[in-house]
Amino acid sequence: MRTKNILPILFILIIAIATASAGTENTNDDSLILLKTGYIDTDNTDMTIQDISTISTDTTEGYYIVQFTGPVKDIWKQEMAYAGASIQGYVPNNAFIFMMTNEVKDQIGSFEFVKWVGEYRPSYKYDPQLTQTNSIQTSSTDVDTENIYFVLLFSSDDYESTASSIELLGGNILSGSEDILKVQVTTDIIPEIAAMTSVSWIEEYVQPTISNDIAADIINATTTHETYGLNGSGQIIAVADSGLDTGVNDSSMHADIRGRIVSIIQTYADGSSADYNGHGTHVAGSVLGNGSLSDGQYSGIAPEARLVFQALGDNAGSSLIYVPSDLKDLFQEAYNEGAKIHTNSWGGASNGAYTTLSLQVDQFVWEHPDMLILFAAGNSGVDPNEDGVIDEYSIDYPATAKNCLTVGASENERGDTFSIGTYSTWGLKWPAYYPASPIYEDYMADDSQGIAAFSSRGPTQDGRIKPDVVAPGTFIISTRSSLGSATGWGIVDDNYLYMGGTSMATPITAGSAALIRQYYTDVENLTSPSAALLKATIINGAMNITPGQYGTGATQEINGIPDNSSGWGRVDIENSIYPQYPDVIEYFDNPQQLNLSDSWNVSYNVTEGSDTLKATLVWTDHYNLSESAEKALINDLDLIIVAPDDTYYGNNGPDTVNNVEGIELADPTPGTYTIKVNGTAVQIGPQNFSLVIYSTFDINEYPSNGSYTTNGSTAVSLNLSHPYGINQSTINMTIDSSEVIHSLESITGGYKVENVTAQPYIEGYHNVSVTALTNQSEEISYDWQFYASVEDNIITIDGLAENSVLQEETFEINISNNKYCDLWYNIDNGNNSSIETGFSFNTTLNLTEGQYNLTVFAEDITGYVNSTTVNFTVFTTQPTIDLPDTGTIYYHPDDNFSLNGTAGIATNVSVYINGNLTNGSWPVSNGVFNLTNIPLSNGTNTVNVTSIFNNSETDHLSSNTTIYLSLGETFDTTGYDEVTFNLQGLATNVSDPAFNFNITGTPSNPGNISAAVVRGNEPGNGSVLTGSAIDIRVINESDPEYSYQFGRNVSLTLGYDHILVNDTDKLAVAWYDPDEGMWIPFRSTVNITAHTVTTNITHLSIYAPVEDNTAPVISDLENSRTSSSITLSWNGSDDTDHVEVWKNGVFLNNVSDQQISDTGLSASTSYSYGLRPIDFTGNIGNWTNTTVATTASTTTSSSGGGGGGGGGGGSSGEEYENIGFKDVLTVYAGKDDIVNFDFDDEKNDIDYVRYLSLKNAGKISTTIEILKDTSALVDDPVPGKVYRNLNIWVGKTGYAIEANIQDPIIGFRVSKEWIQNNNIDVDTIALNRYSDDTWGKLSTEQSGSDDEYIYFEASTPGFSPFAITADEPDVIEDDEAEQVADISDASTETEDTDTTTSDESGKLPALSGIVTIAILAVTCVLIRKQQN
Repeated sequence: MRTKNILPILFILIIAIATASAGTENTNDDSLILLKTGYIDTDNTDMTIQDISTISTDTTEGYYIVQFTGPVKDIWKQEMAYAGASIQGYVPNNAFIFMMTNEVKDQIGSFEFVKWVGEYRPSYKYDPQLTQTNSIQTSSTDVDTENIYFVLLFSSDDYESTASSIELLGGNILSGSEDILKVQVTTDIIPEIAAMTSVSWIEEYVQPTISNDIAADIINATTTHETYGLNGSGQIIAVADSGLDTGVNDSSMHADIRGRIVSIIQTYADGSSADYNGHGTHVAGSVLGNGSLSDGQYSGIAPEARLVFQALGDNAGSSLIYVPSDLKDLFQEAYNEGAKIHTNSWGGASNGAYTTLSLQVDQFVWEHPDMLILFAAGNSGVDPNEDGVIDEYSIDYPATAKNCLTVGASENERGDTFSIGTYSTWGLKWPAYYPASPIYEDYMADDSQGIAAFSSRGPTQDGRIKPDVVAPGTFIISTRSSLGSATGWGIVDDNYLYMGGTSMATPITAGSAALIRQYYTDVENLTSPSAALLKATIINGAMNITPGQYGTGATQEINGIPDNSSGWGRVDIENSIYPQYPDVIEYFDNPQQLNLSDSWNVSYNVTEGSDTLKATLVWTDHYNLSESAEKALINDLDLIIVAPDDTYYGNNGPDTVNNVEGIELADPTPGTYTIKVNGTAVQIGPQNFSLVIYSTFDINEYPSNGSYTTNGSTAVSLNLSHPYGINQSTINMTIDSSEVIHSLESITGGYKVENVTAQPYIEGYHNVSVTALTNQSEEISYDWQFYASVEDNIITIDGLAENSVLQEETFEINISNNKYCDLWYNIDNGNNSSIETGFSFNTTLNLTEGQYNLTVFAEDITGYVNSTTVNFTVFTTQPTIDLPDTGTIYYHPDDNFSLNGTAGIATNVSVYINGNLTNGSWPVSNGVFNLTNIPLSNGTNTVNVTSIFNNSETDHLSSNTTIYLSLGETFDTTGYDEVTFNLQGLATNVSDPAFNFNITGTPSNPGNISAAVVRGNEPGNGSVLTGSAIDIRVINESDPEYSYQFGRNVSLTLGYDHILVNDTDKLAVAWYDPDEGMWIPFRSTVNITAHTVTTNITHLSIYAPVEDNTAPVISDLENSRTSSSITLSWNGSDDTDHVEVWKNGVFLNNVSDQQISDTGLSASTSYSYGLRPIDFTGNIGNWTNTTVATTASTTTSSSGGGGGGGGGGGSSGEEYENIGFKDVLTVYAGKDDIVNFDFDDEKNDIDYVRYLSLKNAGKISTTIEILKDTSALVDDPVPGKVYRNLNIWVGKTGYAIEANIQDPIIGFRVSKEWIQNNNIDVDTIALNRYSDDTWGKLSTEQSGSDDEYIYFEASTPGFSPFAITADEPDVIEDDEAEQVADISDASTETEDTDTTTSDESGKLPALSGIVTIAILAVTCVLIRKQQN
């Protein structure tokens, strides 16, 4: 590190600090010289101190700061030149840098107008922060970081010598032109470069980077296109950005841009102008894309403008932008191609600093005042202090330039449910930048009144207002580069994508500027509108979006206009050039050149009713500013409005910082207003300016807009005026869309237009429109309406008469009036309805039963309120029957019933039995009726109850409520095995006696049976009832749903009506399953002569004779297979008699069960099976087909559920050869019934299966398969000594589960002979169940014995393969064997037998106990050992 200059540098810094120590509170103090490095207070700094000069001789030229006694006059500058001082750049306040000798310096110091002279020292030429480091160097080997800087020269004549000197110091010259060098040097030599006399300023170079369907509507571009025909035609816009699609102006170019390209300039020479990033193509499309690939939906703002494109990106598609060292070269290229608008969506971070590139922008606009240059404000907005507010001072360079239009980003309107994947809230997307509420949870594009969080905020470092305006910049749709790989913020399709940033807001504003420029050239006929005029017009018409999206309070986003977030507001093209008359704009483009103290003014007469007066002043400020100056403004103009009540200054000033000033007066006081522009401090004149004025003319329409008149023949008039005057011949007046004759009276700026009608106006609103052209052919129009109040306020209600009875709860009424009114109503003086405005409206009322009053109100335009009331009744409720329930059965001798329920507001009820009225009508008391002794007929009775409301001698009847009751009989069955019943109420032609029971062999006679004819639903599917449905039951007073179980098959014979029968072969007795809502036919026999049909039943329920024409079905076909066999299982209809099974087209067998095993098959061979069910009455079902292949080995394979395990029941998959005996029993399973299957065949060791039924399951079959050997459905034999292998299946597959049955138990028996022959310990006998691929021993208890068997009972969780086993017997001595022989005696001993006398019979239990104790002891030791 170099150290030789440390002392001189420190000395210079001390001088600089000493001279710049003045306070900074008032930068307008004329005693201050404002430098970026600090302020010099010339009132407190002796000029003699400055005599210690670094300039060696009196004749050596150097650079000095000269401060004048006030704003610099041209005569003073002339005298300075005569003395030999050459003027350089301006320094505020009232100072310039001059080149001169010491001798000249001494001379001018004596001039009266010179206040102070001081050397322009090296320490003034750079920000001290450039040479500051954050650490102390500790070794001579430390190396300073090399950075890139701009070195600016006072004169281009010194370019070569200065460059050589920098290279001698070790610097590297990267580029440069004329008076600017771009260099790469270490920070330690910056003071040495600053010491060169030729150098005026040094600043760090920051590499620039790239910083609309809905957006067009937000800024009112769509209206401007469609209403006013402005589309950018005739305008040339330059875009400088990454690249443009393919980079070639031919058919490969994006279709939305193709054909309107003036030139593509490869400004950054990397060999291509193509867009590998995608940014430049998107920007260009936002400016002027025509949307040809989207049917115009995604067109840009100026879709007929032409394009000059300057490619600044690289072929790598990076975000870096490579601009010339002198931006004037960039702008000149485009200007030479005819572009008058230049948009730039790039910049570098500068925290709001005014940089060399900013100055270059200002210089080019000063030298080319008809080119508007736009820059993106930048995307540096963050909230590092987490206060929920974006911090200030983040504007990028060169957007800090005075003469450009700087654009920030507002939010788009995509809502909070936008579906693009990248759409989120600011905080979720960038939590490090936006960690606090309300920004964190704010969606990125849901409120066009808000500012995008990333948008850089002002002010600039010298306090100027930036951005100037904002425009939508989030999730903007525009053109997509065909070469770019980036996806932006989301892809729309191959031609368009979403992007976001101030980069997107800026081209939208540039397109807006093109439409405004077209307005001035095509409508106002200006040949070359200035950039200042375009800028003033955009700013003047911008929409004030205060307070922003977060409301007021600590996190308020926008604090009025102008503001550091939104500038002067959001771009609004229509409001900028076509405000709605009587709002008008007037512009002045360079009306007068101003020098120091010059003034220009214009006056307006503001009348009563004007709501706004707004003026915006913009001037293109001079660029000749010393880069070291702290404040950028050179020429200070002031906007002033002198009003009748006060004087107003632009920006609430006087403002000495900005070159944009605005004044907006709301509700101005009537009188004369003078708008002035003063040349307050024109340092380098003369100064041009542009002014746009927005004002409201008092049109004094009569009758006034929205008012009413009671004069049906009123005159209608309007004062039509404009700053440009009105073309009399173009005035047109219409009333209610018809042209009317009008008179004209001259007034200032126009005419009073009046019509007096010959035909009186009818009641209602009347629309007036007056149109005209100004004297500059600008179309203006004004529309308004007034109300003619000439009728009386009379209310009419259609659809609801006084004291009417409505028998519907929802009905429509129409409320109308002769006048246009606010109409509303209430019911029973309750809450008012919403107000409907008009002559009439329809409304729908939805009311429950009751008596009501409706009051309607009508307030007319005069404020008079009328009302009327209608009383009415809503009667709709059917009677509700509480008792009896439909389906209730009464039995003789109780042949009448009581009826009670509710009937709402009814006055009476009537009861009809089988269509016959009983007892006239019955009174209703307080909505309740209680009726008694209503007679019933034998059989089924249809009971209809109707409510009656008697109103003014007129009966209003409700619809019927219907229940069905039956009257039956109870028959004594005591002592009978066969009983025949004669039942009353049978259907016509049904044989009588109606039914017969044969209960021979049942365990008990119920003693009595009750029967009644009930209403039966037709079975459908071709089947019909052929006789009365009969409810047969044993009365159980404690359980109305009780279903008597016989426990055995019982014969039931029913009579049928032969007239209803088509095919007697299809007759059967059917049971009605209430859960399934269907009839289930049983296997039956028919007596054609007696007209009866007989079947076997197991329980009492509802039965009827049916003609069964419904074919059976097969479902849930499954298979299991081995290498030599295939077993098929299925579920079938309840009335299936058998299933035909065919194999490979050849009949195989008829199967009455729900399975078949086909054995003796070849391994690894496919077999095709067809199954067809046939029911009890011969109905044939459809074929069900399947193909199954045997396995290659002997292992068993299964498909589907199989037959066992898991607690379910279902079809067996057991091999036929292994089944020794099969027993099947079917009983009825009702809800909450104890279902008991009692088996009595001697070949079946299962005594019973019993469980609690949790649902009405209907007929359930239990199948017992006594096996010859281990079940084919298990993998391993059961452990222990096997007494019997067996399978038990209950119901169909999926029935025997916890949801349907509870507490299932199995009763079984074991032969005493087997026990004795095998020396079995009875206590070890148990029932085992196979489930989940393993055997488990069930909880088994002994329940009794007889001479041959000991009986047991076991609890089981389900049904599957079982085995009855015992432990293998121990080897025992002969005497012990003898004791075993007496086991039957021991088993019958009573519990109170004296244990001391039971030695002979109790040794086996004692031995068993000893063994048990030993086993327990060993077990405890093992457990303890394991624990240890």
